[in-house]
Amino acid sequence: MNKKPVAVIVSESASKNLGDRAIADALNDILSPFYSVKFLPFSTVPSHRKDVRQFNSSNLHFLSRKFSKFIPPIIKARIRWYLLGERVRYREKCLEEIRGADLVVVGGGQLIKNNSSLFCDRLLVLDQILKKLDVPYVFLGIGVDSRMNGLTWWLVDGILKRSKFLFFRDSESLKRTLNRVPVNGKCFVTPDLAFSLKNSYLPVEGVRRSGSFAINVMSINSMIAGKLDSASIERDEVLEGYFRIYDFLSKDSVDFCLFTSGSDEDYQECISIQSFIYLKTGVKVAIFHPQSLDGLLRFLVSIERVVATRMHVGILSYISKSNPVCINWDQKVEGVWSVVAQEDRIIDLRDFVDDEVGRIVKEKIRRVSPPSTALVVESSKMVRDKVLNQIGTMSL
Repeated sequence: MNKKPVAVIVSESASKNLGDRAIADALNDILSPFYSVKFLPFSTVPSHRKDVRQFNSSNLHFLSRKFSKFIPPIIKARIRWYLLGERVRYREKCLEEIRGADLVVVGGGQLIKNNSSLFCDRLLVLDQILKKLDVPYVFLGIGVDSRMNGLTWWLVDGILKRSKFLFFRDSESLKRTLNRVPVNGKCFVTPDLAFSLKNSYLPVEGVRRSGSFAINVMSINSMIAGKLDSASIERDEVLEGYFRIYDFLSKDSVDFCLFTSGSDEDYQECISIQSFIYLKTGVKVAIFHPQSLDGLLRFLVSIERVVATRMHVGILSYISKSNPVCINWDQKVEGVWSVVAQEDRIIDLRDFVDDEVGRIVKEKIRRVSPPSTALVVESSKMVRDKVLNQIGTMSL
């Protein structure tokens, strides 16, 4: 019996954010019948190794600690990357995992991004290794950040040009790329990879759901940082938005809770919102903080209505038929839902801080319906077929 070819998936598979785990699981489900799949975490650097030479590392560590609060996050990241050995360790890890692979899949997620995790610098290292080892690769289910600049586009130019093909999860990401990199003819838009997942905990069609209502919580600072325009939104306004939704909708719900998608930062925000609601009402709202994707999917089948802030929580709620409405705090949210013709589920961040947000959310939920089983299956099949059909055109 012939051995399966090896596919290495470069993704945020080690992230505590279960949306990133969902992407990794989706790719594994799609590829594992045909490939032996390995994962290479995209933004995780192995711990320090003694045999890696570093430039004045002890002095630099001391200085970075001493002046840490005065140094912008992007500068700290570049010090760690270029001077404290992170780039060397990342390169070694990539070489170790990719050597001997037949295919490398980069994605999915918002990987073409100008951020303090230095995604574009990582892609440059990955590009150098893929050229060195002469391994074919593709981008699947990726998004492109609106904050990309001349430097970050230069860093990713080569790896995008040499990719066999690129699957974007929204039209705006495709447009941004085509405006900067000549990759015409090998680019496609397909629904986010998480739409291909199936929730095995879904009850039989027609079984009544619980009547519960849940609000997904993400870091308010991250939400504000991703806002679509220059108009100022304050943290206190967002806190009030959470309270108003609770105040308006808890009266009609059998159960009401806050929940995260696994991130510790989001959990701390949940506690802040729980305390804020308690101070106003004397009610301590329940919090669900899942430790696994399986746990999150099991939770979602018990919820009838969801307000999702994390984009992939919205998608996972959709495939769980929990009838989500989704806060559009970043252009990627509306873009991803538009690909599956579900943009009616979007609520703008401006509306989230409106005095009438409770009524807005309730009316939005009334206007949208949980997807049918047929529609969920159709979305899943579309993603799987597009990925496998295109990979099948490659001669590995």
